Amino acid sequence: MSDIRFWYHLPAKEGVQYAMDCALRAEKVGFDVVSHMDHFLYISKERGCIPECWTMLTAVASRTNLTVSPLVMCSLFRNPALLAKMAATLDNLTGGRVYLGIGAGWWEEEFWAYGYEFTSAKDRVDRTVEAVRIIKRLWTGERVNFEGDFWTLKDCVLSPVPGAGDGMPIWNGGSGKRMLRMTGELCDGWIAGGGDPDSFVKSRDVVLKHAAGRDMSFAYCHYVDEGEGAFEKAREKIEEMNAVGVTNFILVLRPDARNLDLLDSCGDLIKEFR
Repeated sequence: MSDIRFWYHLPAKEGVQYAMDCALRAEKVGFDVVSHMDHFLYISKERGCIPECWTMLTAVASRTNLTVSPLVMCSLFRNPALLAKMAATLDNLTGGRVYLGIGAGWWEEEFWAYGYEFTSAKDRVDRTVEAVRIIKRLWTGERVNFEGDFWTLKDCVLSPVPGAGDGMPIWNGGSGKRMLRMTGELCDGWIAGGGDPDSFVKSRDVVLKHAAGRDMSFAYCHYVDEGEGAFEKAREKIEEMNAVGVTNFILVLRPDARNLDLLDSCGDLIKEFR
């Protein structure tokens, strides 16, 4: 069985302190990565506080030794040059414990609520591809002059650059054809939001085709609902998806308000794969 890394997705709707308590517990039970949604508001039966993504991840990284990642960050909410600097700064502060999970955004109500124009899917993907190209160039430390369809940079030099000197892992969360192509051409990994092995393999193969021999990593989100047999089902799903190339498993525990209790069972699950 391939080496497996486990991600814990923060229960953001329960508020800042509860999410932090869960992150601290996640480290104790053996998780490798903590992720956090990049949403400004949330509407459901569990509507509540949504901490700002990068602020929350910075706090978690400062209080744990875990790697942190947005899951996933909307590429349209921040200027890509600013984002490149934010991520690089956190990467330096943590000694390289940052992933950049990125997507094109999807929730129209959220865009308009916070003053962002919600454009067509094609436009959002175009902007995301351009943003990733800008970020990767800036992370090299070179002086960047860029004239794109959406952003223009003049003599832009990023300082600091990511500590490794070659950027940091970029994970794409989009599943459309063009987003899968972008993953293979520009990113380091793809996050599957669920599904069965056959559907995953079809998308995986598209990514690998466009990667042209570059090493790629694959992650899978699994939702664990409170109840008898939930963690046995999770173990079976991990084995099933690992067999087709998934090495990163993102556990989303539900309901949010029970995460602190459910995390102990996650620890038992993780031990089975270590």
